[in-house]
Amino acid sequence: MRYLAIALLAIGMAACTNDSTSPNGNVRGTYDLRTVNGSNLPIFVTSGCTLSSDQLTLGSNGSYEEDFFYSDCNNNSDTGTYSVTNNVVDFFSDFGGTFTGSVSGNVLTIQIPSQAGSDVWVYQRE
Repeated sequence: MRYLAIALLAIGMAACTNDSTSPNGNVRGTYDLRTVNGSNLPIFVTSGCTLSSDQLTLGSNGSYEEDFFYSDCNNNSDTGTYSVTNNVVDFFSDFGGTFTGSVSGNVLTIQIPSQAGSDVWVYQRE
């Protein structure tokens, strides 16, 4: 019985651990898009628009909001949730899409599915 109590205590303590990349850790914040596939903004995207800036905000409650700003089309936004495991960030859009990224310090790199396979979007935290 004593070993069971110790095991349960250890599990409980591990569950309360807040690593630096959990939604309650330091991954949260506002990130500005810097490059798409290595090219600086503005960039022409497959929708036929020119993306002039993009801002992604990761909330402490596991939600995100992304605002897309175009120079020649209507601005757009996306919302959803995210989870973090070992510096890997999984995004779940309210519109049904999913995508994955990784965080290192203040840099968030996301793989976005595209017609060519995937695009690499690199963000810098403000």
